[in-house]
Amino acid sequence: DQIQKQQLTIPGIEFEESSFRYYPEGNLAKNIITNLESFYRRILFGKTGFSLSSIDGTGQTILTKRNWRQSETDGQDIKTSLNRQVQIILTDTLTKGLEIYQAKSASGTIIDPSTGLIIAMSSIQSDTTPNNNIDNISNLFEPGSIFKPLVVAMALDSKKIDTDFICSDCSKPRVLGQYTINNWDNTFHPNSTLSDIIKNSDNIGMSNIIQRLDKDNFIKYFHALKLDSKNEIDLIGESISPPKKFIADIDLATASFGQGLAVNELQMVQAFNTLANQGKLISGHFNTQILPSPINVFSPETVIKVIDILKYAVENSAIKSLKPKNLEVCAKSGTAQIAIGGQYSDTNTIGSYVGFSPCTSPKFTMIITINQPQKGEWGSSTAAPLWFEIATKISPLL
Repeated sequence: DQIQKQQLTIPGIEFEESSFRYYPEGNLAKNIITNLESFYRRILFGKTGFSLSSIDGTGQTILTKRNWRQSETDGQDIKTSLNRQVQIILTDTLTKGLEIYQAKSASGTIIDPSTGLIIAMSSIQSDTTPNNNIDNISNLFEPGSIFKPLVVAMALDSKKIDTDFICSDCSKPRVLGQYTINNWDNTFHPNSTLSDIIKNSDNIGMSNIIQRLDKDNFIKYFHALKLDSKNEIDLIGESISPPKKFIADIDLATASFGQGLAVNELQMVQAFNTLANQGKLISGHFNTQILPSPINVFSPETVIKVIDILKYAVENSAIKSLKPKNLEVCAKSGTAQIAIGGQYSDTNTIGSYVGFSPCTSPKFTMIITINQPQKGEWGSSTAAPLWFEIATKISPLL
């Protein structure tokens, strides 16, 4: 290039050096890579070397105690856990889902169950205005029914209930003061077992379970799952919800089915991943050189019980029509109404599906979230089909 510049002697033409950012993969994981670069800037760029010294009138260095020298430090490479093929599958499927369900946005996060390494993370918006936000960590939402298996795990782990639990009050609405708790489809399931409560996504049954768990135990597990604190994620811009005290009985009851509390997508998939990781919570991250210490939340015995419940729910609910025969899945769907002006909207919802596969020695844990779909209001009819499509494609790759 330098030789060509010297040989080119056309009058009026000059060369000017400039720098610009280039993404070899285009928009694929663009926001993630940019954010990671900001987070690890000091490591990647290293330090510039310099010297500070006194000189005499002739420009010669004078040796004094004020002389100071800092050696140059080369920047270091960061190897991320992003899997290119999985990232493409996730992004393409979310893009398709955004169009099919005419949603405001769609996002997904896939993690390695045992290490917490993030295999893929993507968020797609219908609004094409450029922004650097990563919805997976910056957007808060009420998780809805995907939160129910965690409450069951809390109650089992604290020994407030056992697997022989029967909901004797599930034949009618549950009244708490001026409030009435009903099921999403206004049906009742008398004498429901734990497996039935999760399969039918029974709000009445869940409110009975959390009453036995009690507020103090719930808050203890909620805190242990880091649902009220920031993650150790190596990204900038995470949002968390202000701490909630769950003082009123109705607050605790609605929390049992994921209403009245807010989390970001990464928090939710991390918490659910404890069921895939023998009860251990491990923070999601991209840097393969970092291995966060796992935190014991649930006992392995508790996890085995919840896995059986999840497996039963997938195999015996309407979701089973989406599941390929050769794919073992432990998962739960959820639908949450969006609060607008202090009132829950009847038309604006967030659908989600979270789970892991296979149920024993899982390869991945994944959450898919569809924000305000105009076609299909339930997580089981929006997020779940996308989840199974992605799972079928990535399972052979992991």
